[in-house]
Amino acid sequence: SKMSSQHRKTNMFLSFNFYEVGADALESDSTWFIPIVVREEVYNQVEGGWSRLLRTFLRYVLLGELSMSRAGVIVQYKVDLNQRAFNLKTTLQGLLTDREGLGKCLEWNGHASMRPCFVSSNCFKKDSGMASEELGYIDISCDTPAAIRLWTTARWNNLIDKVLEAKSQRERILIGVGQLKDVIKSAGFSPTPFGLLADIELRAHCDFLHAWSYDIMHTTFQD
Repeated sequence: SKMSSQHRKTNMFLSFNFYEVGADALESDSTWFIPIVVREEVYNQVEGGWSRLLRTFLRYVLLGELSMSRAGVIVQYKVDLNQRAFNLKTTLQGLLTDREGLGKCLEWNGHASMRPCFVSSNCFKKDSGMASEELGYIDISCDTPAAIRLWTTARWNNLIDKVLEAKSQRERILIGVGQLKDVIKSAGFSPTPFGLLADIELRAHCDFLHAWSYDIMHTTFQD
């Protein structure tokens, strides 16, 4: 309810399918797997929240000798009444959620933050005062696609690592609270040590920056 601060019935759920089954099968609800449904009031009690739960699940299915990506999954099917089997090995092809889900999965500050666009490295919120033709910065109201600069995977991962390092320095009282807030604000992300983006192994296995699609109507065009 938008009129109430109580959201006890809010859930996050994860569903997945296999690209290899083909377009017709993908359009059928019965082919989709839903291994996780969890209430918000439950995962909010976990350090790292939903991002940590997603990290744990992806490690289980993508990393390790018995994972779907290495050992694979035996799929049985019939052709002309003959039973056949196929070893399906998986890679992470794409991820899709709305803005709310994206914020929880990647611990992104969202479309109302200083960095309202998830994929661009030079875009800031409207009326932030950061737009500068000389520096190559734009705000979300920019209508020139050529002016948008996209993150590279290396630079994006480096951004995440800087925030994680700043949080580590804050725990050791090497920087102040204000300095940490400035780092998080300028980065647009607030990853936690237990969240998805802090997992170096998963980041090496999956290009999260390009694998993750987002709902542009709730991000790029929110103004």
